[in-house]
Amino acid sequence: MNYREGYSFFDRQELLEKARLLHQELFGKRPDADIYSALDMRSLETIVNELRGQLIRRNL
Repeated sequence: MNYREGYSFFDRQELLEKARLLHQELFGKRPDADIYSALDMRSLETIVNELRGQLIRRNL
């Protein structure tokens, strides 16, 4: 994703859904609906990467 061009609504929704799915896979339940909604795009990308890293470490 290119920050200079900006993000579309669909880019944000895609990141939100990725974060929610990774959270569910890691913790066994979907997060509350608004837990990730207040985050900006960069924060969402960071959260998604951190959740992926936790899943990888857990599965090693």
